[in-house]
Amino acid sequence: MKTSDKTVLIDVHVPFATRYFLRTDILKTLKKGIKQIVILSPNTNETYFRKEFEDAGVDLEETNLKVVRDYQSKHAGQRWLRQVRLYALSDSASIAFQYAKYRGELRSHGIIGAIIASVTRPLIWILRRCSFARRCLIAIESAIYSGDFHYALLDKWKPDLVVTSSLGYFTPDAYLMRQARKRGIKVLTVILSWDNTTTKGIAGAFADRAIAWTEVMKEELGRYHDMPPKKVTVGGIAHYDNYAEPAFPLSRDRLYARLGIAQDRGIIMFGTGMPVMFHDLNLEVINWLADMCERDKFIKPMQAVVRLHPNYWMTKPAQQGNRELADQLEETCRKSSHITINLPDFLFCEDTKPYDLSIMDQRMLAALLKHSSVVLSEFSTLMLESSLFDTPSINVAFDRPNKQLLVSQQEIQNFLHLKRIIATGGSPVAHRPEQLLDMINDYLADPALDSGARKTIIANECGPNAGNAGASIAEQIIEFLTENKT
Repeated sequence: MKTSDKTVLIDVHVPFATRYFLRTDILKTLKKGIKQIVILSPNTNETYFRKEFEDAGVDLEETNLKVVRDYQSKHAGQRWLRQVRLYALSDSASIAFQYAKYRGELRSHGIIGAIIASVTRPLIWILRRCSFARRCLIAIESAIYSGDFHYALLDKWKPDLVVTSSLGYFTPDAYLMRQARKRGIKVLTVILSWDNTTTKGIAGAFADRAIAWTEVMKEELGRYHDMPPKKVTVGGIAHYDNYAEPAFPLSRDRLYARLGIAQDRGIIMFGTGMPVMFHDLNLEVINWLADMCERDKFIKPMQAVVRLHPNYWMTKPAQQGNRELADQLEETCRKSSHITINLPDFLFCEDTKPYDLSIMDQRMLAALLKHSSVVLSEFSTLMLESSLFDTPSINVAFDRPNKQLLVSQQEIQNFLHLKRIIATGGSPVAHRPEQLLDMINDYLADPALDSGARKTIIANECGPNAGNAGASIAEQIIEFLTENKT
């Protein structure tokens, strides 16, 4: 690959962006094809980060997320527009629970809330139906609320391209994108996760190019974010490349030894959901699994491995209590001899900055997905990942009141990205504990059950370039730079 004389700035301010861009072949391939790479992250001054990523042609710059939060806190209009964009997505089912919460908050503010609602609701109605109105909103917001805190960095490096992991629905990305475009710098977004195009609201800034996971996601970028097809390419899922390597997952013996679990029992893996939505259900499922294992209700001797969602360690102010909730789950797991907890393997985890997960954490996850008999989740990407290993998966959605959710479990299943998966039959939903028991035992009796549907999930949701997606995405980034020579 011919080396480009260009400079690329990559923003990795969210935890999974570090994994996606820097610990896959995206960075490796870019280093071969780009003269200068600048990585922007809150963690760049940490010793582990510099040791891993600082290299010839790779420089590190620290981003201060507090500056971003302070800017937003000073501008009520910006906060309001952020809410409007979130609820302006034309597929209202995928943001229903956020909108219900917001309407409730407005009602709690009396007359002021009523005034805001009188403007907000008709504006959202228009935005959901008019692409021109959406583009105007983004243009106005970008002009008024761009901030100035990235200009010194942009002037220092003069990048030819800024790469982000969102279309500006992640707030720090929005300001970087707006400021870059005011400096005449091209912006390319690599979509970070499968639900981002339908659950985060409309874009917060304009991107010149986007790289999607799949053709379905490409279509969503056009429908919901008004990106013309010629501006969107499909690259696959970079961090799934490792799953294509047979030696990447730990062996069964190493997995069992590392977890210290019984060799003569199979594994039911439970990947807990995000604490902000699912903590109460997480706790109920753990207690249920302990009871079923201890009473030998499964048709084979089983034990459960509970993998805590890393968002229990989020540093956002609104989620500071999550670590106490994680302690509660750990204590519950340790009460049963048949339940083992698998905590995230953090390279870095402090209160003031985003956590960072090691490559061993992904190897452990791969091993659990490969060697488990059944995977339980609460509508997470584990549905996709377990399918890659042809391991049966079940979504737990017990039909009961949940004080953490403002919508029912059925409404959650109406999210576009979830409806597609559920419709395949490759990851069924258990609405009652007795139904969950029957489903698990059916899969224990016949592991090949629904295998064809799991292959459909892979074909529809896991994108092209299996095992080579990271390199493909990097090559598309380089090609975009080549197309835009000055």
